[in-house]
This record gives sequence, structure tokens and C-alpha cells, in this order.
Amino acid sequence: MDRNDEFEAAWGEITDIIAQMVNASIADDDITVESLRMEVLDKLKDIDCEFDGNASVLATIAQYLALPNEKLDLFLKAYRIAERTQDLLNLTLISHSIAEIYVCDFKDVENGDAWLSKLNNSLLKYHSNFEYDESKYLAGELERLRQEKTQNP
Repeated sequence: MDRNDEFEAAWGEITDIIAQMVNASIADDDITVESLRMEVLDKLKDIDCEFDGNASVLATIAQYLALPNEKLDLFLKAYRIAERTQDLLNLTLISHSIAEIYVCDFKDVENGDAWLSKLNNSLLKYHSNFEYDESKYLAGELERLRQEKTQNP
């Protein structure tokens, strides 16, 4: 089995666990969801160690972390890898995640704007209807935050 096959097999295990998480979530089984979330994180970290510095793996780990600061740090690392490897898909997905953290979690207009710009620039090279819609949503949220700051300086 070559490295790509090994990666695909490990990724397949993760998608199976994520499917179990979805089923547990639908059943409102929060204990199982949390247990499976931790299992996904452990497996993702194992894959990251084995396949060292894959932007998709790091971004997926970030999605399953609880704290926005931890998510942001890992998304930024994944973004740098995606930039270095010119991974257009991950540049789009990760810039969306970073912009969302700045806008929705931190209410940070300046950084939110900067990352929304990166998302919009990446959408010129790798278009996604979903990501385009998300960029419009985040732009609206940024405008709302600006208005709040003007009304409550």
C-alpha cells in the first residue's frame, strides 16, 4: 500500500466516525457526540503526525477544537501550508473559516475584513457557490458590527 492509499484509508476511518457523530447528534446523544469528537481529534492528530503538515488535516482538526483561539492558530498554520503548496481549494475553505472566527467569535472588524478579502480573492481562482454565499453573509455581519460600533463607541 503506498502513502496515498494509507492516507485515504485513514481518512475513510475518520469519515466513518463523523457519520456516527451525525447520527448521535440527530439522536440528541451529546455524550456519544463528545466521545466521538475526541476520537476524531485523536485520529486526525495521528494522521497529522504520520503525514506531516497536510493543510486539509490541520483544517479539519481545527474544526473539531472547542476554543476559537486554538481553532484560529491551527487554521492559520493550515493556511500557510495551503499558500506554500498553492492549494486553491484549501485557501478558499480555510480563509472562510478564519474570516468567520474573526467576525462571529471575536467581533473583530479589521481582521474580519482582511480575511474576507482573502476569501473573495481566492474565490476568483477557486469558485464555490457555497463559499460565495458565505462571503456575502460575513460581509453583512461585518456591516452590522460596524454599525454597532458607530452606535456604541
